[in-house]
Amino acid sequence: MYESFYNLRTKPFALLPDSDFLYPGSTHRAAYSILECGLLNEAAFTVLTG
Repeated sequence: MYESFYNLRTKPFALLPDSDFLYPGSTHRAAYSILECGLLNEAAFTVLTG
């Protein structure tokens, strides 16, 4: 229904996230860096709030 009306190539709503639609903005890159740093340093816990 949505695909034909809006000329979309894929379904706009899905139950699972699709990494093809990820927009890596500056705040997203900063959050990813914080999470990656916590994993690499084996931190006891890492808090990320938004």
